[in-house]
Amino acid sequence: MTFPSNMPPLHLIPALSGVRSRRHLVNIRRAEDHVKAASELVKDAIRDEVKLLSEETEEQLRTKVMLIEQASDELSAYVRRHQRTRIFARVAVLNMYLGHFQRMLQKQEEAKAKAAQT
Repeated sequence: MTFPSNMPPLHLIPALSGVRSRRHLVNIRRAEDHVKAASELVKDAIRDEVKLLSEETEEQLRTKVMLIEQASDELSAYVRRHQRTRIFARVAVLNMYLGHFQRMLQKQEEAKAKAAQT
């Protein structure tokens, strides 16, 4: 088998040397860190007993939810392909938190609309 002249060195392509990918483990760890950060934002808002999140806090929460959602999509696809994976439960918990944060943001929008009407 001949390689093209512009082919990168084989040691830069781990899959060709038989090294298994650990991308899913990195993604789940990062997503769990985003969940932890989003939970802290929510806990701070609850502790301060605010009805509406500040614009800054809401934007930070939206960013975290977007990052969690991207990781969740990729990890869910991985779990569907590898059904006996050890991260199955962690992905399920991640999806649970994602749904919780999405509902919270939806309620935030409804509360803003209601406040704007009055």
